[in-house]
Amino acid sequence: MSESDWLEKEFKNIEFGDKRLRDRFFSMANIFSRRPDETINKAVVNFADKKATYRLFSHKNFSSDKILFEHRESTSSRLQNESVALMIHDSSFLASIQKRSIKGLGNIGGKAGDQETHGFIGHYSLAVNINDVPLGVMALSTWSRAYDDMWEKESDRWAEAILETEKHCPKGTKLIHVADREADQFEVLFTLIKNNKDFIIRSKHDRIIENGDHYLRWHLNKKKTDHEFKIFHTKLKKDVDAIVKYGEIEFFDPSFKLNGLTSVKRKVVLNILEISTTGEVAEKDRLHWILLTSLPLKNFGDASRVIDYYKKRWHIENYFKILKDGGCKVERASLRTFERLEKHITLFS
Repeated sequence: MSESDWLEKEFKNIEFGDKRLRDRFFSMANIFSRRPDETINKAVVNFADKKATYRLFSHKNFSSDKILFEHRESTSSRLQNESVALMIHDSSFLASIQKRSIKGLGNIGGKAGDQETHGFIGHYSLAVNINDVPLGVMALSTWSRAYDDMWEKESDRWAEAILETEKHCPKGTKLIHVADREADQFEVLFTLIKNNKDFIIRSKHDRIIENGDHYLRWHLNKKKTDHEFKIFHTKLKKDVDAIVKYGEIEFFDPSFKLNGLTSVKRKVVLNILEISTTGEVAEKDRLHWILLTSLPLKNFGDASRVIDYYKKRWHIENYFKILKDGGCKVERASLRTFERLEKHITLFS
């Protein structure tokens, strides 16, 4: 299937209230699909087309929501063919490396020379099937710290993205939400369990747990190894020795208050898995993951499945590399406002 045919199929129902805008969208998208790593000025050769492209990004009817809606609908259709799929969540900083004069960008940390790095943040939810085939983006939120936060806390984006993807997931498809350590927040875990949704999240915090051992890391250190096995080390490109431990834990939210009574606390009960490489592996190459999950962990087969699913989180890392550093280089865009950059990043996403 050619790029043009794919675009026509993926966005077949997209409308901007004006046929000319729709035609311009497909014309522009076709150009970018052939030259994704170029800036607008270089990708669009004809001067009239160049002006029309900039006008499209500034048009109020050309919106990120409409682009994402159509892509999500197509992604949802692809999910109908899957009984189980992974929904991989992560955020990425998108720096503007072209012009500091772009309006509406905020500080995203770090330095560019002697100046702060400005840009915005994108939170993505990427659907991938269990055979490692990416199916599409089901949720995307972008925001700039130059404005008031759209959430009370930026961390709220995790729970919101989970609920958003579930809302658009077709019946008959079970999603397993996968995320790295930034998602290890009580509110995220509580939201998932409360809504009976499956997840695998890498642990970040050494929490106080119930049933005697006090702290999570202490509990795992005391626990006997459940299985010794070989795991393929992606960086070393070979099998290495590893051990795995698994079981069930429960812990409370110490910050929760209900009617002013601090003694009433919300609780989560979930399964935990720890995997560590052993043997002759250099310290810098050792793997050590502690994974929190809703999936059953009754035997080594269950543990292997959880490990395999979590390893597929690399898909979103590769996705960001392609978006920013590899095929698309979206950070080079020189549109004049955050709102226009937001449309640009959504189109390439």
